[in-house]
Amino acid sequence: MANWDFDDALRVAAKHGRYDIVAPLLQVAALLRPLAAELTPLENRLQARRINQSKTALHMAAEYGHDNVIPLLLAEDDPRPRRDTSGRTPLHLAAEAGHGKVVAQLLAHRPDDSNLVDCRGRTALHLAVIAGKEEIVDALLACNPQLIDVTDNQQTTSLHFAASSGNVSMAAKLLALKPSLYCAKTKWGRTALQYAAHEGQHEVVAQLLPLEQPENYHKAFCAAVRRGCVKTVKLFLAAGARVNLPTVVCAEHKAIFELLLAHNPDVVKEEDANHCTLLHNLPSLKDSDTLKLVLTMFPDSLRWRNLEGHTPFHLALYDHDHAVELMQWHLTFDEIVDCAVDNQIEIAKKRNRTDRSQRLAPFRFKAVIEAQCEDLQLLLSRDVLPLVLDYLGFAKPTNKKRKHTETSSGSSDSDDSAEELSQSP
Repeated sequence: MANWDFDDALRVAAKHGRYDIVAPLLQVAALLRPLAAELTPLENRLQARRINQSKTALHMAAEYGHDNVIPLLLAEDDPRPRRDTSGRTPLHLAAEAGHGKVVAQLLAHRPDDSNLVDCRGRTALHLAVIAGKEEIVDALLACNPQLIDVTDNQQTTSLHFAASSGNVSMAAKLLALKPSLYCAKTKWGRTALQYAAHEGQHEVVAQLLPLEQPENYHKAFCAAVRRGCVKTVKLFLAAGARVNLPTVVCAEHKAIFELLLAHNPDVVKEEDANHCTLLHNLPSLKDSDTLKLVLTMFPDSLRWRNLEGHTPFHLALYDHDHAVELMQWHLTFDEIVDCAVDNQIEIAKKRNRTDRSQRLAPFRFKAVIEAQCEDLQLLLSRDVLPLVLDYLGFAKPTNKKRKHTETSSGSSDSDDSAEELSQSP
């Protein structure tokens, strides 16, 4: 039997906690150990490679909590800690699974293993906090109190993990040992409060809010608004969080949107650095009811232009049909023409006009025009119809037609124009 087959047998026995099999296998291993020197260098490398990339018998016993075979395996274990493919030691596996007796045995044998990290930079304490094993957390911190300061590769602390999972008692335990953990930030600048708000853990949010200053609520508040947890948002509002335009734009749920507007109705009048109002941020108004609410509260914002000269109706014409249907009834026909013709033609000049896939806005505009007006006299009087037809890709009227249009009556002009549009694809 090859050595690695023997190791497989030992791992299986340790996995099932078979003391009666593990003990004799270890005795046989002691007898075979002198023969290892006869292996060729290649066989040695293959054996070492296989052992280093898989779980040892001690890993198996620790993961499944077989404390009866742990002393036998520790007596024969390599002084150097072995790791599995994820870089975890037997202590990592025992801590994550919550096997308190095995953790105590491993810490008594090699206390320094508590400082070892896996491929993600996490210690056994991190895994115990994530799994919610408070008994294991107490044992690890009693053995090595400095573990509370260790962060993983993303600079995430144990408190971040406790806040993310909503473990109130675990968060309280960690804060009692080190109160300054609440202000620790990850590699991406996120605090434990932001983690709790993002996951909708309102109990942990209530625990961490008094520790933070109200002026620092913004990022965590936006995370709670984006998550859509009403209880969490109400906690921030009760604590004095400020409702502003960036916060409302984050709202993707109708209940949260209405809650924020009820708290600060004037937010619909706010502008950002680009002079954009709430109506300009159409992606945040996907729900028709929320859009109706904003239009009812402040319809004049439909006429506000941003730095690029666009009104909310301009932006709605691109890819927000539900917004077009609601906004058009708050605008006069002249305003629709000003927005949907003059500005759309100016934008079209910047695009490749031969690419029909990029020219969706004029077709939506045409539908709005047909729905809103029964005759096209206004279009003709503004000399807009030739521009619209040219932009839609139709041939320009000939001079003869233009002359005929000028001499004919207004009603016949309207009928001819309507016929041309009706024949368009």
